[in-house]
Amino acid sequence: MGVALLSLWGRAAPARPAWLRMAVVWILAANGADLGLTVWGLELRVIAEANPIFARMMAISPVLAGVLKMGVAAGALWFLYRVYPRNPRLVTAGVAVVGIAMAIVLIMHADWLRAAGVM
Repeated sequence: MGVALLSLWGRAAPARPAWLRMAVVWILAANGADLGLTVWGLELRVIAEANPIFARMMAISPVLAGVLKMGVAAGALWFLYRVYPRNPRLVTAGVAVVGIAMAIVLIMHADWLRAAGVM
């Protein structure tokens, strides 16, 4: 089915390296883990949300805040994934920065929860 649709457009889908697909999955999974640790820490009152807009949304509706967070992350990664064939260096740098930032955030959340004695 997908091949038939591509043939209708008259061009093949540009190839994207396997590392990019793995990085997109890692960053989405890290965002989900960050969301889970944030909700857990807020519920136990051992951490506070640093982003004031997101903190207000978490206070109103944690589910809506989670959907928004994951939607924004997925949208940004989809954009980077789509732009890769046109500007691979920029996308590589962007994915590297976001991936490293997510790893740092997860480590910080885990340390805060461990320091509070809940992990």
